[in-house]
Amino acid sequence: MQINIKKLDTVSLLLEIDNPQSDYQTSQLEVELKNRNLNKDQLQRAYNQKDYVQKQRAQKAEAPLSLMYKIFIIAFPFTDSKKMMHKDSTMVGEYEEFIEQAGYENKARQIKKYRRISFLLWILIFLALNIYVILTR
Repeated sequence: MQINIKKLDTVSLLLEIDNPQSDYQTSQLEVELKNRNLNKDQLQRAYNQKDYVQKQRAQKAEAPLSLMYKIFIIAFPFTDSKKMMHKDSTMVGEYEEFIEQAGYENKARQIKKYRRISFLLWILIFLALNIYVILTR
């Protein structure tokens, strides 16, 4: 969904210029940036803010999953109903694909890892309960 280029603030415009998945054409974005008639100080401040935003996004992308999210994945491994019943060797759901496309490869790998651990844990719990029931008869 495209928003009118003129409604973007300068930092968002600069981020869109660097974004390879942008819905806008780079030439349109560059023309809009030139049409804003920013002086050197304003442009430098916008570039500094853009760099700050990119660093924050990179730190967020590399941060590990939170403990609560790990527990949630282990407790509820079937959070992606569309891929739950499919026989997919990679066990990648649409959610993980979306996260990877957004630049969060590390988080997507962790989600896959904890989902696999969760499946194994639930299988072990199921087997242990079956063995317990058989032995207590």
